[in-house]
Amino acid sequence: MLEKVKCEMTDISSGQFPVRQQEEMHEAFNGYCAEPGCLEKISEFHHKLPNTKFNRIKYPLFLSSPFNMYPTCRTHHVSGNRPKVRDEEAQIYENFLERMKNETETNS
Repeated sequence: MLEKVKCEMTDISSGQFPVRQQEEMHEAFNGYCAEPGCLEKISEFHHKLPNTKFNRIKYPLFLSSPFNMYPTCRTHHVSGNRPKVRDEEAQIYENFLERMKNETETNS
């Protein structure tokens, strides 16, 4: 279970990561920071593509998806030395997530 949950929102328009995704990412990384060699516990979930109003409008599905999520300890979250996503890459993910969403709705 998460030691620190930053957000309990599930509305993707907020750009925040849903709690379930946070828990799954926490489990996937065994509770440790994703930075290579770091042995600190996860305390933050960083957006690779910044959670800005512009990005929430342009990439609503990608922004709050696991593809944009990077679990870090507090030290690495504030250090600024984290992975980033270019707009072109974010658009590829957004298109993919939109197709998956449409297929799911069509098959329901």
